Amino acid sequence: MHRLSKSERLWAIALFILSAFAYLLNIGLLPLRIDESIRTTIAIEMMNSGDYIKPTMWGRFYYSKPPLFNWIVIGFWQLFDEVSLFAYRLPSVLSFLGIAVVTWFVSRKHIGERAAVMAAFGFLLSSTVVIRGSMFGYIDPMLSMVTLMGFYTVFHFHQKKQYWPLFLLSYLLAAIGVMLKGAPTLLFQALTLSAWVLYKRDFRSLFRPAHFAGIGLFILIVGSYFYVYSLQNDVANYAAGLEKQVALRTPAHHTWYETLFYYIIFPFENFGMLLPTSLFTIVAMRKGMLKRWLKNDFLAFTLMVICVNIIPYWLSPGYRFRYLMMLYPLWFMLGAEAYYNIQDAEKMKQWINRAFLLIGLLLIPLFVYWYFFQLQETGIEETIWLIALSLAAATGLFLWFRNKTHRVYLSFMFIILFRIGYDVGFIPQWSSDEKNIEVYKRTQAGRILEAADGRPIRVFGKTPMSRSYAFYLGSGQQNIIKRSTEKDTNYVYLITDTRLPMIKNYEYDILYEYDLRFKTYVVYLVDFKEK
Repeated sequence: MHRLSKSERLWAIALFILSAFAYLLNIGLLPLRIDESIRTTIAIEMMNSGDYIKPTMWGRFYYSKPPLFNWIVIGFWQLFDEVSLFAYRLPSVLSFLGIAVVTWFVSRKHIGERAAVMAAFGFLLSSTVVIRGSMFGYIDPMLSMVTLMGFYTVFHFHQKKQYWPLFLLSYLLAAIGVMLKGAPTLLFQALTLSAWVLYKRDFRSLFRPAHFAGIGLFILIVGSYFYVYSLQNDVANYAAGLEKQVALRTPAHHTWYETLFYYIIFPFENFGMLLPTSLFTIVAMRKGMLKRWLKNDFLAFTLMVICVNIIPYWLSPGYRFRYLMMLYPLWFMLGAEAYYNIQDAEKMKQWINRAFLLIGLLLIPLFVYWYFFQLQETGIEETIWLIALSLAAATGLFLWFRNKTHRVYLSFMFIILFRIGYDVGFIPQWSSDEKNIEVYKRTQAGRILEAADGRPIRVFGKTPMSRSYAFYLGSGQQNIIKRSTEKDTNYVYLITDTRLPMIKNYEYDILYEYDLRFKTYVVYLVDFKEK
């Protein structure tokens, strides 16, 4: 097994700290994205109502997800003493970093320290994390971290034949997963446990008292919440909502040709989403690897977890890449083990290194492009960033040619520098560009709050309105933005021009109006007068 030298340990620690810095830099600037608006709206409505049991959106019951993630978001808002998008997104960033730590921790004794570091950074610096996942606040990173811990809880304690911690801890983590997102975690738990005990010919372990105790702990945790919920609302609606979320991902909701095309491109699409770090795993795509992996219990378990858990997603055209985040680190473990332990792949490794060298060579021209053509304003701060990033990239290139032993770490450094450049060269412009529909929503929400002048706001009936407004307006007024057709003079109402005929018999003043972007109608903020 390859152990890290002192210099390699310093590289790994420095890269981890630099990754954390890159992922936290300017994440509070970006406006809400689609799914974020759901989570933030539910969390802010919980805070404003004081009801932490029954999730709502627009003041109406929300049944698609349990509330644990919302509780965590509220906890971070209270920790920072402000409702901010930075505090909202911080749990997701910490979860990504946590996945990297868990990946390193569970694999280092089985595939070697160098391979474990590669696996950790391979996931952490893949494009699906660098460009997409780490910029926004989703449930999936946290769910993936919990699920990943659950996988290797099963492996670790089964190897030691310690069944009580195996079942109690794995079902505890499964319960946390269910409270985060619902049914998917149950599937991960069932498939992983069943496949591994069958492979090890230990099916009897499923009938041990420890297993039933684990199931009991799971029921106690999840059941306690739903029991309390049932005392306040119909829990059958909740169950139906969770079931509907699962059904939306099945082939029944897609045409046959969409489904067939999806089945074909699935592996290639996922490999592409993990570029450029997935290039390291190409070494594992060779004859004889299956036999090699099955000789080692850790590698066999890792491969088996991927195979049994990926099937439901491969058969579900409605999936998104972030749903598979808990499986991506496992592929990087297999790939990193092959990269460091297969001796006859030097030519392939050279081509991989050249690909990362190309990334390093493109960094300085990219930074210059962002500075002169992307930034609207270039002051002292922007100039300092340009100089610092260019010097860092130049230093990395110098070290690349001077010291071949650290090229893997320099490859990771190039990706981190790209992300920092993205943070300072693109995000500020994107987050202030009114052509961006999400920025436009945030701006209009601020103007609506000004026009309302403290009066509570409602949305008239089924007036089409993005969920982002529910959060921006609700957090601005510390109130739940509900839909209503009551025409209460204590409120001001948002209504489209197409619905004005519905209130033609009422007198009202128009306090503000704006175009609903990419639609053909205008939204008005109206104040009904006393009859």
